[in-house]
Amino acid sequence: MVRHGVALATVACACVIVGCGGGGGGSVPGNPRPQSGEGNAIAPAVATPTPTPTATPKPTATPTPKPTATPTPTATPKPTATPTPKPTATPTPKPTATPTPTPTPKPTATPGPLGVSTSTVQFTAAGQTQFFTATEPGFQGNFGASSLSGHSCTGIATFSPTSMPGPDATFTVTSVAAGTCVIVITDASGQKAEVTVFVTTTTGSIT
Repeated sequence: MVRHGVALATVACACVIVGCGGGGGGSVPGNPRPQSGEGNAIAPAVATPTPTPTATPKPTATPTPKPTATPTPTATPKPTATPTPKPTATPTPKPTATPTPTPTPKPTATPGPLGVSTSTVQFTAAGQTQFFTATEPGFQGNFGASSLSGHSCTGIATFSPTSMPGPDATFTVTSVAAGTCVIVITDASGQKAEVTVFVTTTTGSIT
């Protein structure tokens, strides 16, 4: 529209200029040139150009603000499970064994005196047998029988057993040949008792 207005104004000026520069007294039809009293030509009126309308400025578009992104909420951390402590097993106490009571020792009986039923044994011939008994009240050990040193019964008589438990023991004596010997009976406490053996043999005939 502005360019159109400028073009019209340009054409109008051209027409005026042409008319002014025409030969002689010709005049532009419809536009007589008035004369002044002094014979000077009056300048033709110049067409007022149509003012160019001021373009209405386009309103600046208000930028639409971008919505602020809502921050993603931080995930609440899961609480760490506190491990439940396992209860310590209480060991079952073992019952204390009742100690076996120590038996009260029986008082050892004090042995009585050692004695024999006879202090002598006599034989009149070889091969005869006799017995005697050794006694010691309260004695729980063995009696021993042996020949008295220096008075051995070897070859004269034999006796048995050589050991016999008390408190009473019986011994057997058998004659072998003429002679005399001594049998000794002893106990564990050192007591002793003696039995003398006499073997007498008679040979020949009596008249």
